[in-house]
Amino acid sequence: MAVLNITLPNDLPEDSEQAILLLKNLGYSKIACIKALRERYGVSLADAKKQVHFSPAWKERREDDERFHAQLEKAVTELGLITKE
Repeated sequence: MAVLNITLPNDLPEDSEQAILLLKNLGYSKIACIKALRERYGVSLADAKKQVHFSPAWKERREDDERFHAQLEKAVTELGLITKE
């Protein structure tokens, strides 16, 4: 499994939402933001994913991600790879 090694700024804001915005503006990826929340703020993986996904900083990406997820779910369902309950 690949490990994402990132170097985070030492002066992240105390507010995690502000940290997400700062990291995005500095060019960090969505995955790097999730990792930062886990490392610096002690957030669980599920909570970090949710917080980054619904962050205003990633709004444009969220819309694309949700559209992609819906298309992927439809395709695998149509292929019979998963069943929708």
